[in-house]
Amino acid sequence: MNQSTKFSLSCVVLSTLCISLANASEHRAGLRASYTFADGACESHHISCDDDAPGAGIFYNYAWTPRWELEVAYDYYGQFDATYPALDDPSVGADYEGDVLGLSASLGYRYPVSDVVSVVGKAGVMAWHVSSDGKEIAGTVSNDEDGFSPIVGVGVDWDFTPRWRTGLSYQFANNVGDDGTAGADLHTLMLGISYRFSGNDPQPVAVVEPEPAPVPPPVTQEAFTLQVDGTQSNAIFEFNSAKLRPDMTSTFQPMLNHLNQYPEAMLRVETHTDDVGSEDYNMKLSERRAQSVVQYFEQQGITPDRISYEAFGETKPLVSNDTPANRAMNRRVVLTSPQFTRKAIQ
Repeated sequence: MNQSTKFSLSCVVLSTLCISLANASEHRAGLRASYTFADGACESHHISCDDDAPGAGIFYNYAWTPRWELEVAYDYYGQFDATYPALDDPSVGADYEGDVLGLSASLGYRYPVSDVVSVVGKAGVMAWHVSSDGKEIAGTVSNDEDGFSPIVGVGVDWDFTPRWRTGLSYQFANNVGDDGTAGADLHTLMLGISYRFSGNDPQPVAVVEPEPAPVPPPVTQEAFTLQVDGTQSNAIFEFNSAKLRPDMTSTFQPMLNHLNQYPEAMLRVETHTDDVGSEDYNMKLSERRAQSVVQYFEQQGITPDRISYEAFGETKPLVSNDTPANRAMNRRVVLTSPQFTRKAIQ
């Protein structure tokens, strides 16, 4: 299998992976601008060398937990120029230019510094394509190379709205290019922006099995709802924070018992606030609190594909927010396990 075929196959595999993950409950897509310094791009006998260039790219990010995520990206790293002594007459300069493309997949770990700022580290692999053209006296000399290189990176992200995120990052790619295109280490600064989409919950896959005889009729398990608000305890979360109070975890125990008893059961988390503060702030706070509750259930062993959530902020009050008691009722977390059908115990 030649190098060009390998690069094309990598594009197909990574594109298929991106499409399949797009059906997950949470994902991001974004654009980024970049600036790359290609260390070693020019050979030692060059007359002049321009080994830095602007570029751009697109990326897709899937986070299956608040900390772990997968990124698939396609980047144009720019055009790098150099002048060498001409092959037929070294006293004359020959201009060369090379373009670098990369398709990468990387695993990332996110560490929150605050409610809206986080530090991200990543490591992965990039399938690259390098093409170069030289204007020699006898005509144009072209060369194309494909290959794979490891990549690592670190960056800082800022969630400036519940859905929009911007970030600045550094990425290192080792030995991009080959003998014919002067392999180089790529040092790249990237400034990106992304949008978080809310997809559909994963649907169960129907399994066709031979019908046994006799088959007990299926059992319908009724929906189970647990609502916790400020009237049942002093507070659900720490003040002005998405951190759960330690004593609140026992309040969620009935729902956790239900989910452990019935592996078919799903969980929907809804979070609400009162109207103290701006509507935008309350929506962000509600979003972070919903993620905190989801993270608690995942830590207790409930798999992410069984959990969905939605933050409403102050948009759906139960009562008016004109008294402290009413505001306490509106500050609530609603946990719902919808009705489902399960097999009867034989």
